[in-house]
Amino acid sequence: MASNLYRLSSNDLIKGLVTAVIAALVVSFAGVAQQPGFDLFSADWGSISHTAINVGFATLLGYLGKNFLSDDKGAVLGKFGGN
Repeated sequence: MASNLYRLSSNDLIKGLVTAVIAALVVSFAGVAQQPGFDLFSADWGSISHTAINVGFATLLGYLGKNFLSDDKGAVLGKFGGN
């Protein structure tokens, strides 16, 4: 069941968490891939984890914010877009 305008369902939270984890994993992989020689042991894991957590949290808030402001047809604020 999709959320109504200005409401969130538990399904929205679950999908938001999955999206946040995927975004954090992509950022982590990109951080390791940018290291010279693609060496897992020489990567700056502190910086990579810090960035991944920030990206994951921002992704979660963005996803929940979008669903909070859109109706079950996908129209933002009931006016823009939608199916």
